[in-house]
Amino acid sequence: MHASLSRWLSQQPAGAATAAGRQRLLTRGLDLVHGTALAPKPYERFLLDQFVRGNLTIDQALAHLEAQEYE
Repeated sequence: MHASLSRWLSQQPAGAATAAGRQRLLTRGLDLVHGTALAPKPYERFLLDQFVRGNLTIDQALAHLEAQEYE
């Protein structure tokens, strides 16, 4: 997940407090990057799914990505 998508998600209104709100935000964000080099890879999609389910904040998802880069 590129920083631009995560930054965009983190700047969205408080509607992201519910799973439905997070799903709407994610769908809008994914629509923006569909078919581009910014489209998320499988592990990134997994983390985004965890964000939608409320298991991770977007900042936690980014931390996981950063940790993976250093493995």
